[in-house]
This record gives sequence, structure tokens and C-alpha cells, in this order.
Amino acid sequence: MIKVSVIVPVYNMEAYLDRCMESLLNQTLTDIEIILVDDGSQDRSPGMCDAYASRPGVSVVHKKNGGLGLARNSGLDVAQGEFVTFVDSDDYVERTMYETLWSAAQKHRADAVYGGYYKETPYGQTRPVTICREEAVFSDRQHMDAFLLDMVGTEPEMYQDFRCGPSVWKVLYKRDVIERHGLRFASEREFISEDLLFNMDFLTLAQRVAVLPDCLYHYCYNSASLSKSYRKERFDRDKILYYEVCRRLAQNFPAEAYQPRADRMLFGRARVALGEEVRAAAPQYGAAEARAHMRKICQDATMQELYTRYPAERLPRKYRVIFQLMKRNAVLPLYGLLWLKERSKRA
Repeated sequence: MIKVSVIVPVYNMEAYLDRCMESLLNQTLTDIEIILVDDGSQDRSPGMCDAYASRPGVSVVHKKNGGLGLARNSGLDVAQGEFVTFVDSDDYVERTMYETLWSAAQKHRADAVYGGYYKETPYGQTRPVTICREEAVFSDRQHMDAFLLDMVGTEPEMYQDFRCGPSVWKVLYKRDVIERHGLRFASEREFISEDLLFNMDFLTLAQRVAVLPDCLYHYCYNSASLSKSYRKERFDRDKILYYEVCRRLAQNFPAEAYQPRADRMLFGRARVALGEEVRAAAPQYGAAEARAHMRKICQDATMQELYTRYPAERLPRKYRVIFQLMKRNAVLPLYGLLWLKERSKRA
């Protein structure tokens, strides 16, 4: 029996595919299948996928370009493993990743196992990102719901916007749960974080979840990839996600439980969008245009509602300052503050 199906969407990744596949082909867990999903690539990726498919345990699906979420769905349609997981083809994994996650799933009879990862920045830095200090298991609805809400957003006092990032590539999922309930990914062309919505759906249905402190996945910054490139409409898409998250949470939680978490998520995404204006838009289009778009974000009607209800006085100081600058539409000092933050990253 195949223990783990590893689904790898591929779109124009000839520069990174070999590194990714080398890490997968050398896994210490041997009973795995690797499903490459060529999402209509225009470079050498299709031929590279075909070459890898000649190896035992590797198959390829060629499809018309439809985006990351739909490519993952194509992999789910043919997966045979007891568990499934996902890898972005410009990233790579530790040799022991799937043995570690699968062993934990067996030990705890878990429907999903979440691990940590290494973030490799564009400035040559690598830092571990963990979601717990020691192994933990959630098996009751109260703790499962708390884990889900922590993935959406944290309490105001927390320094991080979420305790467990929503990316699916650090998780092992029981395929039976996915198939019995017909779970599939939304298109990222519809929702900017299809991963978060998938995790929300899965965690609503899961009975047991294990969380590990081990960092096993290498998330690599690739400026050419869709999720890391500048998009002028980013915050508009963040708002679409925000309203969808609120709609889904409202089905299982009272407003006082989910609204502050969703608001924290939107505030965090607004900060990222503002930072992108400084980091990426200003060098391309000029500081004046970047600040004009920042002003539009700060004055947005959804943010205006958030300003009135969110307990900003409980935020850590650095976030409290940004919140107040946004609320007052003080774009010039906000631009300067975010410029200094970006400069410090490069130091």
C-alpha cells in the first residue's frame, strides 16, 4: 500500500525542478508516490516531468494551465496513498520529512500532521519557523476549533498574525477524509489563499490532529512565482478572502469568537500589501504612485469598519503604531516606517 502521495504542481519551473525532485526521490520513507502535475508549462518542465515519470513511483499529469489550486486537484484525482501532501516545485524537503510525518500520524492515529519549515529569504538568510515547542495532539472539538482560529488570526496581543501558517505543503492529510467529503482546492484566481480555505474545511471535519516542532520543509523565495510577485490588486483580493473566511466561520462560530481573528488576518494582510507598495511598486512605478495606492488601502471602507471595532490598544507597540498611522491616513510617515523596515531586512 502506498503510504503517502506527494503532489507537485509544476509551472515553468525548469530552474528548480531537479532540486525539488532530488529531495523527493531520496526520501527515507520508501512507500510513496510522486505525482507531477504539469500545469501547461511553456519551458522545459513538461519534458523534465516526462523523464522523471520513467522512474518507479513517479507519474505525471499534463493539463491545460489553470493555476496552483486546480493543479493540486488534478493530483488528488489520481492519488492512491493513505495520506497526501503537497510540494511547490521551487521548494524542497528534508530527506526524513515524510517518514517523520507519517510515523506521527500512525502513532497518534491522526487525520493530519502539521510540521515546521525553513524560510529561505531573498537576502540569503534561512530561519526556522515552528508552530509548537513540543509535539502535541488535538482530539476534541474545543482544541480543534482553537487551532483553526489560530490559523486564521491570533489575539491582539500576539506578535505573529497567526500561530500556524495556512500553507498546505508542511502538512500530511489523510486522503480518506478528503475523498469522503469531496474536499478540493478553490482556484487562487478566485481566492488569494486557497490553502487557508482548504485547511479550514479539513479541520472542521478532522477528528485528531498532531503538531510537530520539526522543521522539514524548505520554503524558498522565488520572485518570479505567483505568490511572491507584486500585484496591484492584492488588497482587493485580500478582502474577497476575508469575506469568504468570515462567511465560513459564521457557520460554526459566534461572531465574538471569529470576528477579531478575521480582523487580525485582514490587518496583517493590509500591512503586507502596504509593504509591497514600498518594496516592489515604488522602484517600478515611483514613490508617488506607491503612496497613492497605500492611501487607497488605508481609506478602504472595509478597513474603516475594522478601525472602529478592533481593540488596537492591545496590539504590540510596533503594530499599534502602524494601525494608528493607517487609521489616520498618515501615508508619508507610514511609507518611511515601512521603507526602514525593508532596508533592515537587507542589512
